[in-house]
Amino acid sequence: MSLLDKQNQNVGDGSTAHLAGRDIIHNTYYGLRDHEVASLVQELLQNNFPRLVNDAKEAVERNIEEFNAKLHQTLEKRFQDLNFDKLSDPDVQADFNQAINNAARKGKKSNLDLLTEILSNRLLNNSSDIFDQVCSDAINIIPKLTKQQLDFLAISFYLQHYKSPNIETFSDLEFDVNKLNKFYLSIENMSDASRYLLLSYGLCLHNTSFSLDTFHVIAKSKKLSDYEEGSGESKDFYIHNAPETYELLKIYDEQDGINYTITTVGDLIAIIHLNNEAPHLNIKIEEWIN
Repeated sequence: MSLLDKQNQNVGDGSTAHLAGRDIIHNTYYGLRDHEVASLVQELLQNNFPRLVNDAKEAVERNIEEFNAKLHQTLEKRFQDLNFDKLSDPDVQADFNQAINNAARKGKKSNLDLLTEILSNRLLNNSSDIFDQVCSDAINIIPKLTKQQLDFLAISFYLQHYKSPNIETFSDLEFDVNKLNKFYLSIENMSDASRYLLLSYGLCLHNTSFSLDTFHVIAKSKKLSDYEEGSGESKDFYIHNAPETYELLKIYDEQDGINYTITTVGDLIAIIHLNNEAPHLNIKIEEWIN
């Protein structure tokens, strides 16, 4: 007899008599009883657990293979800059083990490009203790991040921290931003919860004491020579001189991005993500993390 059948009982005249249970509403019992739930769970485990274990094992093996291939590719690319004797350092070994465990669990969702790039930084010659610590912290956080969160960090770093020597005017900024639209389009519908997670991971700080003018702050931080402060609304300068940049800043402003300050670990993750996705920037990590 099925669980559903147990809740009803046919009587002689063809009508149905409802069995009394723990909760009765209009003589009808709603939901499964405790012993029925336990029985159902046990049956599901007995029927499926061996298969699930095998499936999980196969998935882990595939994930490890993908991780190994990506790590080999990254280490080979940076071979001349690395000191492989550092692999004997227990602290470095612990980070490699952590990265492997994360990759085994989540596969490509671990952001393998970022993860292996960070690992290679742990083997750099003459790296400082601060740099090593930042890399170590990033290894634990990267697998938790979504593409949207990574893009938010990248855009925040680019807008608030990064100053390219090639950007002097609105036209220069517009030319550069045109190459970054795949980043900012993804953050258009970012939720508050997604941003708050970045705070909980220690990748951002949020200023709630006052609100900043996104358009003015960015123009000033980029030191745009054709921005005449005080001669009109800051938005107008973008609309007339850099409409693509205006669209980026409008989305960023709607996300309250200007009031999020990226921390050092966030900077590292943002730089590597930017260099992977927009290699023309070629941002030097050591100039920012030291």
